[in-house]
Amino acid sequence: AALLALRVAAPAERGATARLVAYAALVTAALAVTYHPALTAWVAIAGAGGLAVLLGSGRRWGQVLGAGLALGLGTVVLSAVAQWLSLGGFLAQYAEQTAGLGLTSFTAPTDSLGLSLSFRSLLAAGPGQALLARAVQAYSLLILAAGLICVALGVVWLWGLVRERPPGALVQATTAGGGLIYMLLFLRPLDYVYGWFKAQSFVAFVLVGAVVGGLVYLGRVLAARRPLQDGRGAALAGALPTLALLTTLGLLLWQYHWPLRYSAEMMEARRVYDYVRPGDTALVSSSRLMPGRLFNGVLAYFLRDSRIYGTFRTANAAWDEGRPTGVYTWAVVPAHEPAQLYGYRPANRVWGNALLSLYRAPGDLLYTQSWERKGDYPRSTGGAPLVWQVDLDTAQQGAAALPAGSGSEPRNLDLGLAVFAPQTLGLEVQPAAGAPISYTVQLAPGLQDLAFDLPAPATLTLRPAADTGLLAVRWATLHESLPGGAPHAPVAAPPITDVLMLRITGQAQGDTVETTIGRVDTHAPDRQADRVVLDIYRSGGAGGEADHFGYWSFALTGDTAMFRLPLGGGSPEAGPGAQPLPDASRRGAAQSGRFTASLTFYHGATVLDTVTDIYTFAARPDSGGALAVDNIAVRALPLLFY
Repeated sequence: AALLALRVAAPAERGATARLVAYAALVTAALAVTYHPALTAWVAIAGAGGLAVLLGSGRRWGQVLGAGLALGLGTVVLSAVAQWLSLGGFLAQYAEQTAGLGLTSFTAPTDSLGLSLSFRSLLAAGPGQALLARAVQAYSLLILAAGLICVALGVVWLWGLVRERPPGALVQATTAGGGLIYMLLFLRPLDYVYGWFKAQSFVAFVLVGAVVGGLVYLGRVLAARRPLQDGRGAALAGALPTLALLTTLGLLLWQYHWPLRYSAEMMEARRVYDYVRPGDTALVSSSRLMPGRLFNGVLAYFLRDSRIYGTFRTANAAWDEGRPTGVYTWAVVPAHEPAQLYGYRPANRVWGNALLSLYRAPGDLLYTQSWERKGDYPRSTGGAPLVWQVDLDTAQQGAAALPAGSGSEPRNLDLGLAVFAPQTLGLEVQPAAGAPISYTVQLAPGLQDLAFDLPAPATLTLRPAADTGLLAVRWATLHESLPGGAPHAPVAAPPITDVLMLRITGQAQGDTVETTIGRVDTHAPDRQADRVVLDIYRSGGAGGEADHFGYWSFALTGDTAMFRLPLGGGSPEAGPGAQPLPDASRRGAAQSGRFTASLTFYHGATVLDTVTDIYTFAARPDSGGALAVDNIAVRALPLLFY
């Protein structure tokens, strides 16, 4: 609309020009109000084309310049509020190069032509999916070939403009050039991944127009030379891009079986607005079971009247804020995670669906601390004691002097304990005044809740048996004891169901890496892991066949499984609890580079969970053709819960 207004400004009467300028200002202002960053592309495209109109207007340059100034002024006036708000919003994010949509690398240039490689994750080839891997390669080659043909058609269109010089040829060429330069600036020198992605969407219509123009010109030329082949040559030239476009469109429609953005369960989360009152504190879980950063933005909108806490990301920003007490009026957490992990009890759940749960803090909740996903769990090995200082409103690890002469108040302490083997745990409570109190508790393998009353302030010492292995504390929560109730002695609840607890260790000797997996699985039998696949890919690769070092499958036959893999070549060896599955194992084509290993747990053919980056190494063929492996780095993994 802007270029049309400028082009008719010179020969047209003032009334017609004024109407077109007003219309163009309205459309451009709507662009600013709808999505302000798109104005940057408008300046590049309309600015380049407008300059060409001005240079070609001859003595009418005054009318063109006046129309341009009127268009700009009208746009600013009509979108003044959006322009002002954008100064602290979108423009600041562009200046800071805030990441968006989880993009970490530049998308394919063919995306700007509608030939997208972005759907390759839908066809990610896992272990044993050789046919699917070939489909990924074929699709990638189709996109590449179609993209090259589109570039060639764009060059043909430009060549046609140079040869035939139709009216407005310079405007068309400079408009397309402005859009192309604008897009390339985000690649270099700006080096802005998200900006490159958005720029492609802004200028796509210009680039697609150049391709269509090339097809039209090619059709005319071929028809003039061979009248009997009218249009067939152009149709043949456009066949491959059309096939690639239809394939991409088919994948896009296929995605609607698994919505990438928001599902019905996610949108049901708007119900939290019915419970959370303005000014309430609300915690958003950082669990990997949350739907992700795009949903976090929607959830933050539903919680907009509350004070939001947590460590999470939305599409354009990061949020990391907590309260020292760990106590929040409300918490939105995954439906399949224990309420105790956040300081709540199952009875505190006020709303939920298959995806999320909303908990309200009880009035007696004083303090809670969780070591979720951090890996720094307080732990004991070899019977080493764990000491806790329980005050009137806190429960923290470590010994401290008890205040002299202070009174005591009853408190209820809730600990989440994780063990891999049955064991007897001793507890010793030393109040500020009086004799110590001792208890003995029996623990079962798994993650369990241990709750009991004690007088605060007091020092609590956990004394595991010397020969029972690891004991870790997952959470610690302090409540007021119920008034008038009898003291509650320590009793461990049965292990929490639907939890896979893992302890993965590894060690390297030469080019062989030994991996040991200890696990306790309280899922139902049809959801327990019976197979694990060690999968190795090139670090930073695209995940295709050329980046695949190999995968090796093992049946899990015991609670502790051990296997060794010679990375330089040879068959894997399995120890207790594991059995090699040669028919479900294969060494890949990749040999040179830096590689990373992951473990994927299966029940039958169903993927359960994946633990990434358990170790890394470098590999290259030596002068004799053998594979040389070095720089093996085994990751020190914390206790893991799934």
